[in-house]
Amino acid sequence: MGDLDRTIRRDNDAGEVRVYVRYLTSSRDYLLGQEQELKNNRIEIGRDSSCDIRYDNKQNTVSRRHAVIIKDGRDWVVRNNSESNPTLINGRPVNNSWYLSSGDVIQLSYEGPKLEFIVKTIKKAPPAPSLQKEQPKVIIKEVNSKEKEDELETVYQILSFCFPFIGAIIWLVNIKSSPNKAKSACTAALIGIGVSFLVNVIAGAS
Repeated sequence: MGDLDRTIRRDNDAGEVRVYVRYLTSSRDYLLGQEQELKNNRIEIGRDSSCDIRYDNKQNTVSRRHAVIIKDGRDWVVRNNSESNPTLINGRPVNNSWYLSSGDVIQLSYEGPKLEFIVKTIKKAPPAPSLQKEQPKVIIKEVNSKEKEDELETVYQILSFCFPFIGAIIWLVNIKSSPNKAKSACTAALIGIGVSFLVNVIAGAS
């Protein structure tokens, strides 16, 4: 089997790309279905003690330095390093090297253990919306209207006090010297009381 074009699956700028192998054959060091992230740019596979993915000597179909997975730019390549045992991709032997795609199954010899090559894209979380504090609205018009109402009510109260007070003074001054004027003043005072009552009623209603 010859080399193929770069076929690794990835999303352009869609998030952080992480690469894993999933063990499809259980062994002394790896459980069936276990996943391991590939954090180095070069991953040695074999029975040698220096290998990154190491199999014990019971896996006699695995060479001491059987294969290597290498990061090539944004792609990953598997290369067969064994002269006696083949490396297979999806059941077919690799002559030299192979650009890996997510989901490819790597097998170390025809009867050897299998690993699945997996590419995962970790989606970027959207930025949190900024919480802007809503500024309190100052309604000047309503404040001014309230002030005007208070001022008008004060005027009503002053007028309601003045009318009967002035009428009473005129009545007291003229009660002896001029009974007619006193009578008129009394009438004016009564009218003032009535007007002041009316003014208070209007002020209370408003």
